[in-house]
Amino acid sequence: QTMIRVFLLTAALLVSSAHAQTKGQNNGPSFSCSRATTAGEKAICASASLSRLDRAIAAAYRTAQRLYRADPTALTALREMQRGFNWARDYVAEGMAPRDTTLPDMMTGQRNLLAGLKPIRPGFMGLWASAVGEAQITALPRGRVQVRLLANEPVAGRWTCEVTGEAVVRTGSLILPEADLDGWRIAITRVGGVLRVTETP
Repeated sequence: QTMIRVFLLTAALLVSSAHAQTKGQNNGPSFSCSRATTAGEKAICASASLSRLDRAIAAAYRTAQRLYRADPTALTALREMQRGFNWARDYVAEGMAPRDTTLPDMMTGQRNLLAGLKPIRPGFMGLWASAVGEAQITALPRGRVQVRLLANEPVAGRWTCEVTGEAVVRTGSLILPEADLDGWRIAITRVGGVLRVTETP
């Protein structure tokens, strides 16, 4: 079964709690607690620290929306990433995740991911990230390209798969040879402002 993952360019920026806080005296979250329905929303409303993180996530998300406002593909990837985070956040709040997976850690990771997103630029090189992994693409001498792909389990946040190899450079794409991947073929392309990784058995 073919698997497709999309990534956004990032600076891997770690934001301190001081910089992550939003302006103003509001101590609540980014939403009205009177309308909180999910376990995640209720947990945030019951915690001042989680409320601060929620406001920081909301602010970083708005900034990212402005960053990608001219690119529908990147905006779609951003929205899907945020929806996936909200689902995982509620799953953790319901007590369904491993015990070492906490809401503060998960929300801090999402805040950092959103705050680290960079403006769209041409090419493949750089660090690309999503809620389910990373792609590091590095230029080597003589026009060669090194690719390192990491996949993680979005709820527990544990790395589950890593692939590193030299890519075959083709017009508009990078290909990782099947021989190094147990028969899987990985193709990397640019679609609008996103990096698209397609894995085919």
